[in-house]
Amino acid sequence: MLKRLIPVVALLLATLLQAQQLSEVCLPVAALGLAGHPSHMLGAMWWNGTEWLSTPLYVEAKAITIIYINELNKTNPSVGRAVVLPPALEPGTKLCMYLPHRNATRPPGIMPDLEGIYALVQSDDRTTYHILLATTIPAASPDNLTSARLNAKVLQRQVHKPAVRRITNQPQSPTVGEIEPLYNSYYATTATYDYIGAFKLKQTDKYYKYPCFASSSVGGTIQLPPNTYAAEVVITAASTIPSTTLFGATHNVWIRETYQDGSSYTTGYSVYLSPSAPYATIYHVFKRGGAKTVEISLVIAGTPPNYECTFDAFVVIYGSASGYWQRFHVVSSDIATGALNVPPRVQSDGYYLVFPGYTVPPGVAYSTTYLIGSLTLCGTSKNYIDIYWGTTYATRVYGQSVSSGCWRYTINTWIPPYENAKTGGSTDPILVGPIDGYTATVSNAKLAIYGLYRPEPNRYTSYLWRDGVLPWLYAVYTTPFYAQRVEIKIYDRGQNPNTDSMRLAAYLSPYQNGALCPGEAFKIKLALNGGGTQLRGGNPSLYVQGGSTYDIASQILGWVTQLFATMGKILEKIGNYLSWLLLADPTVNAITGNTYAQVSNDYNYLVVSVYVNVYDTGKPIVLTMPFELSFPGSGGDYSISTKEVYMCGRLIYSYSSSIPVAQYYKPVSFINMYATQYVDVYRTFTCGKQEDLSNVPASLQCNVNNYR
Repeated sequence: MLKRLIPVVALLLATLLQAQQLSEVCLPVAALGLAGHPSHMLGAMWWNGTEWLSTPLYVEAKAITIIYINELNKTNPSVGRAVVLPPALEPGTKLCMYLPHRNATRPPGIMPDLEGIYALVQSDDRTTYHILLATTIPAASPDNLTSARLNAKVLQRQVHKPAVRRITNQPQSPTVGEIEPLYNSYYATTATYDYIGAFKLKQTDKYYKYPCFASSSVGGTIQLPPNTYAAEVVITAASTIPSTTLFGATHNVWIRETYQDGSSYTTGYSVYLSPSAPYATIYHVFKRGGAKTVEISLVIAGTPPNYECTFDAFVVIYGSASGYWQRFHVVSSDIATGALNVPPRVQSDGYYLVFPGYTVPPGVAYSTTYLIGSLTLCGTSKNYIDIYWGTTYATRVYGQSVSSGCWRYTINTWIPPYENAKTGGSTDPILVGPIDGYTATVSNAKLAIYGLYRPEPNRYTSYLWRDGVLPWLYAVYTTPFYAQRVEIKIYDRGQNPNTDSMRLAAYLSPYQNGALCPGEAFKIKLALNGGGTQLRGGNPSLYVQGGSTYDIASQILGWVTQLFATMGKILEKIGNYLSWLLLADPTVNAITGNTYAQVSNDYNYLVVSVYVNVYDTGKPIVLTMPFELSFPGSGGDYSISTKEVYMCGRLIYSYSSSIPVAQYYKPVSFINMYATQYVDVYRTFTCGKQEDLSNVPASLQCNVNNYR
């Protein structure tokens, strides 16, 4: 049987590299001593004779049967198939890499500062490689490796433990019922966390290029603050696969990092994008921790002349930062009772329920993301459920028997946000199962994710915190039964001690094949300082997609539009999933008539409602609203939190529930004292791309002309 070889033409940058070949190298987990290791926390590196280089690692995925929660109670519900990473690596799980087809030269020099398994590997054509399977980085991709052949053996291996660990492994899960205390000034001024955040470059957002030659490149140059220690380039399935490549697309990725003293370092990677994988990831460790300028270049290798190319990739940064942490949550409506009404699955462990719409904001502190909730299952033989987020396994929860054949599950666990964050929220479904009873019923099901995030990565002394308009509050509410989702953000300028600097923006979207609720589709009640001071709103506006750019709407749509087409392609590779409707560009037109928004006060609480005409229920709607002047009290510091949320007339969230509030604390006095330096003059997470603000002020509007 012929070995699969994929020709690559490297990018012309600094020096012209000769064309090389990539060979498929597949090993069983048992040969590397990784059985039982969490499948999501893994990455691969190889020694090129001079340095260790990241290479995409593909993990054999597990196929499951899924059913959306809104298919319950239907006579003939629609079911689908999906793939997930195994809960833990099994001895026979296949791991595949695509490495340059040349023998290893001298033994490796300095090992990476990453914990893992070092191995000397030989393929069946006697080509040898030095590889490191890093066990503390989330850089693996799920893939259908059924037909992949185990074609390599391990000649020697050893555990590698460096003196410094760049990324911590998952923290201990909290005690059941344990909730972090209400958000306070500590998070906004003192707390330090590690975070992950993704965005795109202007030329990696479904960027079309024609003609696309093998020596031409796309990319951009960004700036990063101190304490950013690693980056990923995540090439998505929305990228074009050249017709001359039989098995997938191979990209050359170059990363050049330059520091303030003038020193620079350039690293080149070959990145194979499997045609059956949702994305390919390379993990790049920065040489130093200081502020840096980073140039990223991509090219699809082996592209014939006059070929059309589309480049689609996220840039993901890992860093550590102090201050300005805010509380977010993602909450789904309560599912009262529903029956599966599905036949038993042959050669399957059962059905997995799909709860859609769970996305973390960029800048999430990855040790703080928790899944909380509960549900009751009757008519299933198992006393446990497994929980996945996208393709990532989270945990197994055992139930408490409440009656004959019925189990009550209480969920309170840390949940890994890495895949969701690095794909911009594309891998949003929460999966719960398996349920093996074809007449099983689900009741009292409610799930929520909460945690901390930082609106931007900028150091706390950057004047952007004072003068910039940033997303200080993030919350998502979803109704699986009614198939609609609402994303809420509050943007604020940091130095203003009064609430008239705030702007509310919301993105109301139906899921595919769904619709917004006619009538009162959405209502939110907001509190200033816990309700101790009256919060007042200005005149609201509603928009649909159109041809104009409108200040704060461009910010929430800047993030939404970068997912257009990307989310669909990623979901297509991992299962029969539906996404919420996305818009292709951040322009809007005002909507009039019987679709309108209403603002009122319930004592000190601000109430904002959106009423949708039946003719407008099939399209996304954007809500914007300025806040009016309020005087929160001494020092100018204040907090805004969600008190209640209704969707389709049903209570979705209440502050009295066990789910922590979505809340931000704006430390105005702290900002005015420290956020005074002309450093990190850019917004990165706010608009979905890094926006250069060195020559213009940060306004309510994202300026696409300043995207990098």
